[in-house]
Amino acid sequence: LLTRSTRPISILGMAQGSFVSPLVLAILSLAFEGALASPPRYDTNVVVSTEGHAFNQLGSFLQQVKQPQLPYVPVKYLKGCRSVSPDFGPHPNDGALKGLGQHLQVAMEVSCTNFFMRCAYAKKDFGLLAAAIAGGLLGASSLMHDQGLLVQGIIAGASKVHQEGINTRVEQQEEEAPVKCSALPERSIQLKELRESIRTHFQAFQATPIQFRNSESLPDGIALAFCDQIGDTGTSPCNDVMSKAIRSHYDPPMLADVGSTDA
Repeated sequence: LLTRSTRPISILGMAQGSFVSPLVLAILSLAFEGALASPPRYDTNVVVSTEGHAFNQLGSFLQQVKQPQLPYVPVKYLKGCRSVSPDFGPHPNDGALKGLGQHLQVAMEVSCTNFFMRCAYAKKDFGLLAAAIAGGLLGASSLMHDQGLLVQGIIAGASKVHQEGINTRVEQQEEEAPVKCSALPERSIQLKELRESIRTHFQAFQATPIQFRNSESLPDGIALAFCDQIGDTGTSPCNDVMSKAIRSHYDPPMLADVGSTDA
């Protein structure tokens, strides 16, 4: 983890040991030369330090080169929902399979269907969110049995998280939503559109249902996305509770990957 240092050269050293391109390193070197040629400036409240300035430059460059673009145009399923840039987290280049947790969140956020999931959780309609997530990830006709097991695991996990009292109030899950939970489309439409938003995202990133089925990290990825979306900050047992509940119901043997993406 990058930290601020009293020695400017340490920032460049870390940058040289990372994946930063030679062009970025050259720009950073020039920035340091200019900063070291003139003394730090002070006012009555703020100290502008060369090391802090360089740290911010490095962070800015890394952010610019790391965030991938969506290979599809997302559909917004709620009127009045604001546009958001996809945020793939601290490791945006992990891919849709390894980075399932972040990708699942992006799929819901850019389509505004995350509010369907959040409201379903608060209203204890765990079947809705479970069926949509499982159907979006394992949406192949040959995986109906596996999909059913995953649904049971997600229902069990969401129920246990709710019993823990983690952000259970409807008012909490309505925050930032363009409408109240009571004003969302009817249940069948929410289920269909949440499932479609997930399936569309992962098909665009060429991640297949068989690959997700065979992934040992599937429960952890779902838990991460679910807990982050309901507003958990990592200080509760949300992730562990959800992941363990999913694994208690869903632990299929490995299958050959035939690249199936059939619905």
